[in-house]
Amino acid sequence: AGKLGRKMQTKQIFQALFNSTNSSSTKNNNNITTNTEFIWRTWGSPEKLWKLAESHNKYVKYLVDRNDIELYQKDNNQSSSMVSYLDWGQAMLPRLFGSERINGDISEHFGLEARIMFVQMLINHLIERKR
Repeated sequence: AGKLGRKMQTKQIFQALFNSTNSSSTKNNNNITTNTEFIWRTWGSPEKLWKLAESHNKYVKYLVDRNDIELYQKDNNQSSSMVSYLDWGQAMLPRLFGSERINGDISEHFGLEARIMFVQMLINHLIERKR
């Protein structure tokens, strides 16, 4: 995970995302206003790595939620962050291990069912964010 460690790298990456997206619209290199959203998909993992995945997912959710609260308080309850997360890892948990595990083409892949579930979750998430 490098000299800084995974947690510090994650914090720096998300801080850069927050800094670049916390206005309701940002300008790209051509000075054109964009409304780019960044959606982090939490990760699922085989049983031997689940504790690492779970810990990392919780930390990312904490960073995103903390940013949302800071924006909410700073902008008189009007702002919405352009960074969010989709808790795919938690939704997949019942199908990650044992006899209920979804199998893909190799042991690290969860297969088509998991991908379809992710697309459904993403569409629902995008619809809810627009409400």
